[in-house]
Amino acid sequence: MNFKSALLASTKSRPLAIGIAATLGLSSNAVSAQVAENSAAPGGKSVANQGLDEIIVTARHQEESLQDVPVTISTLGQADLNRYGVSDLTDVAALVPNLQVSDGGAGAGATVYLRGVGSSRLGAGFDQSVAMNFDGVVVTQGRMILAGQLDARQIEVLKGPQSLYFGKSATAGVVSILSNDPGSKFELMLRGGYEFEYNQTALEGMVSGPITDTFGARLAVAWRDSNKLNENLAYDNPGLLPGRSVENHYRGKKSLDSRLTLKWDPSDSLSAKLKWTYTDYKSDGTAGNYDMVCPQGTPQPSQFFQGAMIVGPGLDDCKLNGNFAAPDIIAELLPASTDPTFKKWNNGVPYHDQTNHLVSLQLDWDISDALSLTSVTGYFNLDSDYVDSFGYVQGVGGTWAHDAQETWSQELRLISDFAGPLNFAAGLYYSKSEQEYLTGQDAIHIGLTEPTLFPLPFPLGPDPITGNGHDWTKEHYTDTKAWSAYFAGYWKLSEAWELTAGARYSKEKKDGRIEVPYMHAVLSGGFGFVPSGTSVQGLNFDTDDISPEVAVTWHASEDTSFFASYKEGFKTGGIDVMVLPSFGFFDADALEDTIVFDSETARGFEVGMKSKWLGRTLRLNATAFNYVYKNLQVQQFDASVIQIRTFNAGELTTRGVEADMLWKTPVEGLTLRGAVAYTNTKYTGKFVNLDGEDMDGEKGERNAEWTGFVGGTYKRPLSGNVMIALDSDLRYSDGYSLAPFKNSLRQDSYWLLDASLRLYTSDSRFEVALIGKNLTDEIVAYEAQARPFACAPDPGGMLPCNPAPKQVALDQTVATSLGRQLTLQFTYRF
Repeated sequence: MNFKSALLASTKSRPLAIGIAATLGLSSNAVSAQVAENSAAPGGKSVANQGLDEIIVTARHQEESLQDVPVTISTLGQADLNRYGVSDLTDVAALVPNLQVSDGGAGAGATVYLRGVGSSRLGAGFDQSVAMNFDGVVVTQGRMILAGQLDARQIEVLKGPQSLYFGKSATAGVVSILSNDPGSKFELMLRGGYEFEYNQTALEGMVSGPITDTFGARLAVAWRDSNKLNENLAYDNPGLLPGRSVENHYRGKKSLDSRLTLKWDPSDSLSAKLKWTYTDYKSDGTAGNYDMVCPQGTPQPSQFFQGAMIVGPGLDDCKLNGNFAAPDIIAELLPASTDPTFKKWNNGVPYHDQTNHLVSLQLDWDISDALSLTSVTGYFNLDSDYVDSFGYVQGVGGTWAHDAQETWSQELRLISDFAGPLNFAAGLYYSKSEQEYLTGQDAIHIGLTEPTLFPLPFPLGPDPITGNGHDWTKEHYTDTKAWSAYFAGYWKLSEAWELTAGARYSKEKKDGRIEVPYMHAVLSGGFGFVPSGTSVQGLNFDTDDISPEVAVTWHASEDTSFFASYKEGFKTGGIDVMVLPSFGFFDADALEDTIVFDSETARGFEVGMKSKWLGRTLRLNATAFNYVYKNLQVQQFDASVIQIRTFNAGELTTRGVEADMLWKTPVEGLTLRGAVAYTNTKYTGKFVNLDGEDMDGEKGERNAEWTGFVGGTYKRPLSGNVMIALDSDLRYSDGYSLAPFKNSLRQDSYWLLDASLRLYTSDSRFEVALIGKNLTDEIVAYEAQARPFACAPDPGGMLPCNPAPKQVALDQTVATSLGRQLTLQFTYRF
């Protein structure tokens, strides 16, 4: 995909998407919902029927059949997760139409989009629009996406606003991960695998069982090492300028994930469950999978001091092929050895170290046959340090950042199960969190001593006081307190009709302060920069919200039901921790407008059908939806002045239809599955982007109108007690824009093919699998932004660089997927 063709919208998408719908036996205007194959319900429970097993979900904090709950849900059970070796949330996204997950980058470090709605990866202080729920504990920080998924029993993707049951920051949906508990029998699992394209090694183990009649334990551990993810084309490149170097020819990553579960059942009415999940993640930089697309076909040089200094050439090949070119940060832009952050900069060699601790303690008490009380205590700790060169050209644009977050939460839920027509669920929630975001940056490059085209009115070089080469160090501290209460009533109007109505009240308060302990002496107090020692106190944000929800369900027959729901969602505003200490951004008059952003709200409806056919061997669900998001939280990077802009866009509307099916065919061992989704997102209110364009009426970015897949599994005996299983899924995505600009770079429509072959014993004790993902070897682009410091040609030819370029005229850094992956995996179970 070159720059010219990438700007062209795909014209092939609609016929292909209609073809997918036809394959599923659906008309092109069918409404949709989500269904997936599960080998067992949560906790090993399986409700047998004449055909497919019933799927049990926890979308309303109680176990209910997927077919009964008035919520649109995609569920992935253990069979789905094992089929293609799901190891993290980016793998999960590949299995769910209109879900997009990408990692890497500064700030939040990752982002999730669902039905065309998501949050910026730039903001370390931003909550994600798609909340993540880990064993009952809600986490909204994007960097949790880096945590590996191991020993999961089920993953539920709840679509649309979920504020009633999951609180704030679930405006687009929730990804709920439920892990396995210890059972009544001893279990052991050992697994090893090797991926050939990227040199990835994976080892996983699990041991579980009862310790006493009432107490059990389960321990799962996974280690993954990938040392050849991205080739750095700057390595040993003859175009490297003096003083530049690259330590790592390839960038890789490795992680250690573990989870300990302790479960105690002292009586029939009381149980306690403790889960502690730990992640240690390391990589050769936080940029992730990034490529560059160049408007001129070759990289633009970097420019500083309004074009007075030109640094180049760039070394990237300007192709979306999984390679990049970024020298390590040059020595003269690093802090002095006496600076307290010196060791964190790692001599300019990119790295990313992150640890997570996530603890949940759940107590369940059956007060009576009709009342149950649940307490969930949560603790989350994140500690992240990274260094990377975000200028991508000749070792400029260096950044070090430390992000530490700690959150305590407590939730109480009371749920009734009366014999009569009326029941209820009620809950209270409280959380307290602290975040410190510390960063040192090279944004002006006052320490850079390259030749200039004309004299500058200030000296270049290290800070004369400290000897530091970087521009500044900034510290941002935020304390957050949140509490909420909800009530939902369930009224069974008749055998066929049920009404659900409820609301959640949420209140949140954030207090912040900013410290700038160091600013280069040449910049300090001049040129719009704050002086060293600046302290900004009293930053605060206080808000509250009521989010109602109403749903009506009609059970037309034992196997068919219809529902309609109205929902509202709420994502709290806050204080931008990413703002740079420059260009008057700490002027008292502009402070509130530039650092504090408002809350985002959503409201709309869904109507759906859930059904079983052909003797309950075919499950077909469908949903149509329409939601309007007001005060959409937007964060954009301005590559012209090297500043992050945070504001609220007017309005975004997302509407569409979805459908998917699962069919246990009459052919023994053959199961077919498929899904199709049509999603249309459009800005329906004033939204002026960095290029001065009003996006009102334009389509939203990162949203493919048509997505879907068709696939199947075939299992049969091979010889004796040896079984064979073949899996294959063909996935399609329409094209979409990568950024909120009218002439944004685009991802063309594409097809992906996944397939696996398994040989296993009938008792599942031994298994060998060959797993292929993205066999079509497509490098998929997720988002794009202008490269910092890029020098676009001056249209008049009088200046070395365009003094006021459009963002889309600059080199674009593009977040991408991995290409083809082929894994050989061995598993032993006892």
